Amino acid sequence: MDAAPGDSVAETNLAGAEAQAGQYGSAADLYSKVISSGTATIAVYKNDGFCLGKLGEYSLAETRYKKAMTLDPTDSVAWVGAGLYADKCGDLNEAVNDLAKGIGLGPVDPFQARFAYGDSLAKIGRLDDAVKQFRYASILNPQDFSSFYNMAVIENRLNDCDDAETAYRQALALNPGNPEATAGLALITSRNGDYATATAQLEPIEKLNPGSEPVEAALGTLYSEQGETDQAIQHWKNALTIVPADDQTRLQLAACYLLVKDYAHAAFEYDVLSRRDPKNDAIDNAKGLAYEQLSNHELARSSFAAAVNVNPKNAAAWNNLGVSDEELGNAAKAATEYKHALAADPTLSEAKQNLSRVAGSAPSLATASKAPATQ
Repeated sequence: MDAAPGDSVAETNLAGAEAQAGQYGSAADLYSKVISSGTATIAVYKNDGFCLGKLGEYSLAETRYKKAMTLDPTDSVAWVGAGLYADKCGDLNEAVNDLAKGIGLGPVDPFQARFAYGDSLAKIGRLDDAVKQFRYASILNPQDFSSFYNMAVIENRLNDCDDAETAYRQALALNPGNPEATAGLALITSRNGDYATATAQLEPIEKLNPGSEPVEAALGTLYSEQGETDQAIQHWKNALTIVPADDQTRLQLAACYLLVKDYAHAAFEYDVLSRRDPKNDAIDNAKGLAYEQLSNHELARSSFAAAVNVNPKNAAAWNNLGVSDEELGNAAKAATEYKHALAADPTLSEAKQNLSRVAGSAPSLATASKAPATQ
């Protein structure tokens, strides 16, 4: 039955019925009418936020929950809802703050709140805190695969290998054969050096799950550890086709290209990484090495300069900047840069050799290679 125009109570009740039936669009329209009338309660704002979230209208959903927070700062559901959709909108620090407040107020659904809080914490790099929240979530819902899996992934990143292995096994007990958890466990159990066995375990999983990015990435790592670089490169490329934003896999691929002297591909991959992480001096230094090997001294110099600008104590990058300047005919600049390298690391042999040559104090080294330090 339709609600009479302007009857806010009837429209609210009808909206609730529509939402319960999964008709989120019509429910949101009705809730919006009530809000426009100026008679909306806190519940209307929260319910509209819920429906809008279901429709993918995350920014507006966040706004609705925030309005509910304003009307009642002690409403935990409003805080948690605002946090959930702040995360969806990329406002991660705000999401963490809102979710923490909601949890502190005693959320109606503590499992959802803890899980969402752990997810947001992981995204801003607070990994130790994220693990704690996923552990809370796994206690609240011991049958939830994702809590154990996320816990395992983060513990692996923290190099807590024993805890990661336990969490992967708990996840697989809930979802046997899950390709992502199987891949993670294979990498963990291969830490004893038995990469061949781990590879053999994963290959049939790949055939059953050809679109699994974690499986492809794990196989790339395992083949790389066995020196099978062609296989490693192919699996990492497969992984990046599935999830182009996996920077850890792209970093492994770039380093492998550098190792096998495929400098053009290495430069390309490092360039992608440096655009995503412009404050990473190690990536800029590696990109410069690739360009230097391609005899593109201008781009190499630019990369090394970016590295020392980010980290003035990066001795290798200072040395490599000097190499590029020498190649470009700027011996005086190069000498200064080699001195910067030695100030940062007095033991850097390449910088000592290069400085001796440009300073003219070691004429016998005039034809010596201006070998760039690779750190």
